[in-house]
Parts: sequence; C-alpha cells; structure tokens
Amino acid sequence: TTVHWEVAHDAQFARVVQRGDALATPDWGNSVHVALNGLDADRWYYYRFSCLGQVSTTGRTRTAPAAGTLAARLRLVYASCQRWEHGYYAAWRHARQDDPDLVVFVGDYMYEYASPKANAQDASTQAKNQAQLAQMARLQPLPYPRTLQDYRDRYALHKSDGDLQAMHAHCPWLMTWDDHEVENDYVGNNGVGDV
Repeated sequence: TTVHWEVAHDAQFARVVQRGDALATPDWGNSVHVALNGLDADRWYYYRFSCLGQVSTTGRTRTAPAAGTLAARLRLVYASCQRWEHGYYAAWRHARQDDPDLVVFVGDYMYEYASPKANAQDASTQAKNQAQLAQMARLQPLPYPRTLQDYRDRYALHKSDGDLQAMHAHCPWLMTWDDHEVENDYVGNNGVGDV
C-alpha cells in the first residue's frame, strides 16, 4: 500500500518542506520508514501521513542542533517500565504538558507476560490469577508472545492508549529496549519465560 507523507514548518501544512510516497509492506508490519535529508538544524517540524483517503494525526519532531553547537534549551522526559494492564497512562498526559523536546525511553516499553498467566492448572494458581486480575486497571487479552506477529500485536495494544499516542505525536523519542521487549531476563538466546 502506498502511503503519502508530508513534513512542514507549520501544523496547518501551509509551508510544506518535503513530501513523498512510501510503501507500507507486510514485512515491516504495514508501516513506513522515511529518512529525510536537508532539514534545518535545531528546529521543530510537523508531519503527517495519508493513505486510502485517511489522514493521520499531526505529529511534530525536532531536528538536532548543528554539529559542534548546543541547543539553547533541552527539556527531557526520562521513562521506563510501563505495563499496559497495570494502569492508564495519565503520566504521559502530564509529561506532555511539560512540553519536552525529547522523550528518552530506556526500556520495558511493554511486558510480554500473559494476564492472567497461561495454562493455570491448579486451584492455587487460578486463585493467584484471580487476585492478579482484581488489581489490574485493564485486562490485557493477548497470549504470551512467541512470534513476530505476537510482538507486533502487543505493541499495538500498548500504543492504543490515547495519552501515549499523544505523547508520541508531541515530540521525538529516543528508544532502547530492555529484557521485557524480548523475554524476561534474557541473555543471548537464553531467557526465563513466564508461560
């Protein structure tokens, strides 16, 4: 599927600086990845996508300062370890109000656990599952991920939260991963799964 993209100086897209088309393919999870050159250093830009008659929410991003220079101001949000079923993401609403230039997210953007744990055979585990469910703000309905599609589904679930979506649209993010983006306590090809 062809996706049209635009980058502009303003949120109304009256001053578009670059535009183009990109293919959304299944091997990339039907997403597009656009790398741009020629943008001015140390300034805000607005972007949007359109496809099949639909237009995305407008997002904004900021380019880095020119090499060898410092930004006049750099406001960061530092975060890690968000688990969708443990609560709503109101903290992102408050972070957005602080108007950061960049979010630095250092891992555990999502958790791979099933809620409740899969294959609860005995009464004791079933009772623990019920107690766990009673403490959750919202039920995470997905199974323990084993395939690329399972992980894509898990990320899509996390990104369904409106406050998280708004924070992603507000400013750029610098992301890394930790163990839960793969499997708890993994090292190389070895991990301790919670199945």
